Amino acid sequence: MTGSNATETKQSKTANTQTQEGEREEYLIQSDEAVTEAVVRAVRTERETDQSKLVPLFSRIDTEALNSLFRSSTDTGVTHTSGTVSFDYEGYHITTDGTETITLSEKASRANVSN
Repeated sequence: MTGSNATETKQSKTANTQTQEGEREEYLIQSDEAVTEAVVRAVRTERETDQSKLVPLFSRIDTEALNSLFRSSTDTGVTHTSGTVSFDYEGYHITTDGTETITLSEKASRANVSN
């Protein structure tokens, strides 16, 4: 990892934990980014690759709907803070509540537990 990518990882990665399901990585959602941007950034960082090499996120989930679930209401300024969204993308099971973190779990690790 080079320069800005290494700095970005230090600032955004909050935890690396081992669970029964396998390894999980947590990333902060920055205050100035949409949930979908944070998802792509987290996967790109884990894969140590450029965004152009990832499958477009919109081909796996309705990105507009995901962002709108957790976008602040223009009338109240309040962000929805209850509920979670989980989906699979680029070999990871991704879970977010849209407020602070995105959790990535490798799908292969999850599959090994159930077999």
